[in-house]
Amino acid sequence: WGELNARFRAGRPSNRISSAGVLVRQFDGQSDLDHGRPWLPCPSSHWCHSHQQQWPSSIINDLVRKLYFDDMGGMVLAPSA
Repeated sequence: WGELNARFRAGRPSNRISSAGVLVRQFDGQSDLDHGRPWLPCPSSHWCHSHQQQWPSSIINDLVRKLYFDDMGGMVLAPSA
């Protein structure tokens, strides 16, 4: 947690994700919610399958704390992902 907290506190405008803050992905309609696996992309049988390679995400830091959804869980992504 130490590195994650440090990235959050030190995040500033940058072209490098690891310097900008913490990259997070919130679960939404492009997740596999129907099968109880929100960490996976949209299944091939769903409308969002054509967007499987693009996942909306946000960079948050001590100065920018707003997420797209106020009531959805999510996951932290590696800055090199």
